[in-house]
Amino acid sequence: MIKLYDATLANALPEVLSEQPWGRGFAAAVQRQQRQLLNLARRISLYAAVDDMPEAVLDVMAADLRVPRYLVGYPLATKRTLIRGALTYWSQAGTKAAVESLCCDIFGDATVSEWYEYGGKAGYFKVTTTNSAVTEQNVAEFRAAVEAVKRLSAWLEGVELVLSTPDFVAAVGFTVQICDSLHRSTDAIAAVCDRDSIIAVSGASKRDFIDKRVSPALERVMESRGSVRYDGTEPIHVIDGDERYYVSVASPILSEGDILGCVIFVSQNASAGSDIEFKLAQTVASFLGKQMES
Repeated sequence: MIKLYDATLANALPEVLSEQPWGRGFAAAVQRQQRQLLNLARRISLYAAVDDMPEAVLDVMAADLRVPRYLVGYPLATKRTLIRGALTYWSQAGTKAAVESLCCDIFGDATVSEWYEYGGKAGYFKVTTTNSAVTEQNVAEFRAAVEAVKRLSAWLEGVELVLSTPDFVAAVGFTVQICDSLHRSTDAIAAVCDRDSIIAVSGASKRDFIDKRVSPALERVMESRGSVRYDGTEPIHVIDGDERYYVSVASPILSEGDILGCVIFVSQNASAGSDIEFKLAQTVASFLGKQMES
């Protein structure tokens, strides 16, 4: 019996054709393609059983499939996920979807924003993740994963870690009490925000503040990572689209170098905060940042 791998078209052709030079050449060409397909079929059986393969075999499979950013030190579950996604990564290489898929499989969470979606420089993009495991120590690994599948004409502007409001509130659920204490101590409106919106306020209507998006100017204050006090020049609105409330004092909340939010003293007449308010905002922001670290 002739095995399928060894079979040639010449075995099925009449002798008068198989003996012809063109017949032998044609049969050899078909056999070559046939063997390539059979080799792929064997690999597919391994690919389908990736969840049952031992780790040593997974490392070989990753090399064979040229899995991007596959590291021997990754957890076993991550290795299996990367191998399963290998064909997707390469078929989508150069697209936003490829970057998100690979980064999500390695780090658990990632969102790509093109330059026109956030007002950046043409040709650039940024990646946002809520995975707190992406720190300054391993951000180089994150960048390398992005570089592996992004298109060559695009440039990574930065990797941004954003802690969602529920995580922030869960870690410092006493922000409301802190705002109440700040208000009682100074008689000023006190508020705390995360990267996107106000999460606590005292001394003013909660309807006017809670879950309202912070203004772009206040976002820039947070990105500066430094405390500010209104100096009588350009006023800073607290809420996007609401000109009734101004920043008197603002102190960003930082945790291990990441921006989590801001402690704010608010005025309704664009006035400068007092020295006490300035010091209190800095102290509370530092305290909240340390709570997140612990």
